[in-house]
Amino acid sequence: MAPASLVLPAIRQRGEWLVFKAIMLGAVLTGVLALVIGSQGSSGGVLAIHPATFADIKFYWSWPIFFTGTGLSFGIILMMR
Repeated sequence: MAPASLVLPAIRQRGEWLVFKAIMLGAVLTGVLALVIGSQGSSGGVLAIHPATFADIKFYWSWPIFFTGTGLSFGIILMMR
């Protein structure tokens, strides 16, 4: 585990782009997993997949998968630095 003194400068230096990239990857991961699981009629238990509607477009979404995927993507992007 990297000390905070090594991680924090990386976040400050390019933090807004790292977070943006992580959010986009988290959203893609959520969309794919929620589509596969939700289209089968399952809520995924703890994953809490539910149908959502935005601008007359129906899709499946899960906030737990989104936050987990975003955090995982952010960690991987930091490690690739």
